Amino acid sequence: MMRQVKNFYDNNSEKYEKFEEEALLNYEKYPLLFAIRNRERTLLSRAVRKKVLYFATGSGYDILHLANLGNKIVTIDFSIEMIDKTMGRLENANVGF
Repeated sequence: MMRQVKNFYDNNSEKYEKFEEEALLNYEKYPLLFAIRNRERTLLSRAVRKKVLYFATGSGYDILHLANLGNKIVTIDFSIEMIDKTMGRLENANVGF
């Protein structure tokens, strides 16, 4: 089962990243997911200059948000493709790690 999950995200990382980005920005298309992600972002914003262990990295939007708040983050994901997306996102934002 875990291998199937890993393979799914490895093989669909580009689609997942686009979906995640759109869900963060497009209330009309994804109203429930938009509301959930905004609530999650509000809760994550409470972590400032902390040590954070984050499971299921995804494509790194939340990791970047946490890093911009001055947190030190250890993150885990089944998919090396998702980890690569996260690392690229951090590098492009010039966030030290």
